[in-house]
Amino acid sequence: MSNSKTYASNSRHNKDIKALDYIILRNVPIIKIDVTDHNPEEHGLLFDKYQPSPIQTIILNYEKNVYLKESQHASCHLSFCEIGLIFYHNSEKGQDIVNKKVTDFAMVLYVMLTSDEAKFHPFVTSGIEYASFRKRHILAPIYPQTKYEGNFIFGEIEYVDETKLKVGFKLDKKYDSTDISVGTIGNINENIVCLSTNSEKDYFHFTYNDINKDNIEMNYINLQSNKKPSIYHGDIIYIYPSSSQTLDKLSKDGYNFPYRHETSNHYPPITDVSCVKNVPPLSAEMKLFTDNGEELILKKNEKFLNSKTLYVNKTLLDRTFNIYCKIVPTFKTQKFNIDNFYDKTFKTHFISEDSSGNPTTITNLRLSKNLENFGLYKCIFQSAFGGSLHNDHNLIENLSKIYILPSDDKAFIKDEIWENINKVVIKCDSKVKNYGIYDDMEIIINGKSMFRNSDSKAREYFVKDDKHIIFKYNLFNGTDSNIKNIVYICKYKTDTEISFTRQFNGTIIQSGEGPGSNKIFLYIGLMAGFVILVIIILASVVYVVRKRKLKRLRRKN
Repeated sequence: MSNSKTYASNSRHNKDIKALDYIILRNVPIIKIDVTDHNPEEHGLLFDKYQPSPIQTIILNYEKNVYLKESQHASCHLSFCEIGLIFYHNSEKGQDIVNKKVTDFAMVLYVMLTSDEAKFHPFVTSGIEYASFRKRHILAPIYPQTKYEGNFIFGEIEYVDETKLKVGFKLDKKYDSTDISVGTIGNINENIVCLSTNSEKDYFHFTYNDINKDNIEMNYINLQSNKKPSIYHGDIIYIYPSSSQTLDKLSKDGYNFPYRHETSNHYPPITDVSCVKNVPPLSAEMKLFTDNGEELILKKNEKFLNSKTLYVNKTLLDRTFNIYCKIVPTFKTQKFNIDNFYDKTFKTHFISEDSSGNPTTITNLRLSKNLENFGLYKCIFQSAFGGSLHNDHNLIENLSKIYILPSDDKAFIKDEIWENINKVVIKCDSKVKNYGIYDDMEIIINGKSMFRNSDSKAREYFVKDDKHIIFKYNLFNGTDSNIKNIVYICKYKTDTEISFTRQFNGTIIQSGEGPGSNKIFLYIGLMAGFVILVIIILASVVYVVRKRKLKRLRRKN
């Protein structure tokens, strides 16, 4: 090979290499070959032996039966590579080294190719892997890709200056179209075969998806695996025979590259597709999830199909969590993973709208006891790649209204304390933001329900202003001086007739009869004390005066 820099590295391979079953290689010298300036074209890289002796033996890892081979050349290509360990012996060569368990090598080298310029990034990573491929190849269909002008691109070379070069096949259609059976799978739980007399293990299955014309995909799905393969909306399953002359040879012998240096003719293995099956669209519904995958349970509204309610309990309070909408198929299957069935076709958003209908996408939420961030939301979906919605969106149960409302959890009960009956204020908001409209109010005094706004007999106790419905407590004030507890419940409804409540527990510290009653009692107490004090003083004075008079009388006598 010309125009390349070859140099010995000061380093050695410091790990044991068990390339041969009977010997362990240690401290093998490393030879690095810089191929930065070399243009491999169709032949790849070709290295010629510099001296006739000792005899050079290379490792073949693309042939099943021949492992070591004497050769004056070593090649490296995207399809195979003979570079790596190279053995040198004065008399033995090829497979005889293993057969005779040779250990007295003249030299063993570890050859590495280096480049300052390029890295290869494969685009195709899903395919059939025979053991004979030795993890160097996969078998996958070649198909036209719109974004590459109908050609098939399987990878990309990235250079040090970040320029990128696509690598693949130019497709020239030089044959007439053949009759291929195309059908639709009736039930994805059934056997996916071309002939009812066959089983799924008689075929290889590849899914083709061109929903997004800019990102056409084709993936191998192993229906014999214990792990459920994923399928998606718009998938077309291409079904190939698992056994044919071409495939059987590949399975047995591996991929034997058809040339090494002598010719540039190269044709990939060809096998015909048996039939094609369309994956049917599945009915689905929109659901809500948190960032850890927890589904938020929504209660259905029987009257309004596209409306559901999330009743919040204390487990969701006072913490911030991510929230998102997801399209979940209602179809049940143990055969395929359909969790993300519609993800390639639609993208979803969890949104709120202001009074003018302007949407805001919500990605995280924090709910508190004072009903912060409670209210009306919705899930919407759009085309995942722009443009109009796919017609199958009609199979998805939409969520045009999601009400986040307080549950009956005690966490939402608000305590109020009043100094006395005259400080009591009982009122309900006539509207809760943009989602709750006042429906009723119930007053419970000392544990007994006494007044309800909806009761015609009690309406005189309620009055409405611009923002509140107020209970007129003064109408019953004085009828009972032992009022200690007042519970009032504000009841609301959404425009979809979903009910929720807000409960307030009120405690009266002191009970009494009218304004200033406590001061009157205090005044009376003080006056009584004062009168008693005066009486004591007068009695003391009278006692002292009388005692003095008695002393005077005794002196006279």
